[in-house]
Amino acid sequence: MRLIRSPEVASEEILKNAKTILSILRKHTESPPKDLKDAIVLLHHIRKDVYEDLNQQQHAYWVLKAIEWLQNEDLIPNTAQMYWNPNQTGDETEPDLAVVEQGIRIIAAEVTTSVDPQGQIDRRMALTLQKLEFMSGKQKYYFVQSKKMEARAKTKIKRGDFDIKAVLLAD
Repeated sequence: MRLIRSPEVASEEILKNAKTILSILRKHTESPPKDLKDAIVLLHHIRKDVYEDLNQQQHAYWVLKAIEWLQNEDLIPNTAQMYWNPNQTGDETEPDLAVVEQGIRIIAAEVTTSVDPQGQIDRRMALTLQKLEFMSGKQKYYFVQSKKMEARAKTKIKRGDFDIKAVLLAD
């Protein structure tokens, strides 16, 4: 996990990365494809060049929105340090966001960018909530981006008798 020195610096990093992605997309779409084969090849190159980064930057942005929500709720003490996995690379003991005070994790949070809890996304939600439940942290949050995800998360939390709060973030 990486220390977040400040949400403002992290925001600047995400914006820089987003601009790079958009620049790559503009380069790929300078001229339209001549035929179907060219279109598919172009889509292949776009996916290869930006797919993972596109996903990761959205995730990083929503982790920052989660920090903003926690700060607005006065849940992050001034003396606490914040750590994150902006690229969704944490292991089973590392949440997307951790708030630590005096060496103790006081908040563990997971963030999803998915908006429709169907199929694989629904199964992934169940696994993420189970993972979060067993992580260290006095308070645990699961941040979502849609009312459907919030409702589904609340159902899974209740059924699993988890000590996790599902929070709908709005932009």
